[in-house]
Amino acid sequence: MEFHLGQQLWWVSSHRQPRRRRRRGGLIRQGLSFTPDMKDYEVEVTKIGRRWIDLSNDQRIDRETLQADGKGYASPGRCYASEAAHHQAQELFRLWDAFRNGVSRQSRPPTSLTLEGLKRAMGLLGFPVETDGDEFPL
Repeated sequence: MEFHLGQQLWWVSSHRQPRRRRRRGGLIRQGLSFTPDMKDYEVEVTKIGRRWIDLSNDQRIDRETLQADGKGYASPGRCYASEAAHHQAQELFRLWDAFRNGVSRQSRPPTSLTLEGLKRAMGLLGFPVETDGDEFPL
């Protein structure tokens, strides 16, 4: 991604995880608690370096990962090219989790799944496809 001064990016705080506490051996999820600095908002690029990009919210992000510098601690957030890009990434992770959980609960392949269909799906997901020790090009 190319950057220029004044460019608008979408900031997403990483301090959004539900608080958890122990109670009688189990974990109980607590609600999300937002403070004004934990909301998503637009930021502006104020300086561009070789590795870091400074933002209008006094944070700096890595050029490659768009992760904010935590200065030795956990990253306070990250940027996306736009709010729509953030929503698209959230949807990707949500669907991936649903897919992964659905597959892990299956003890047998669905009856509608064919060998060729499974090989195609594995190839799309980047898994090596092997049969009898020989790798299949897809």
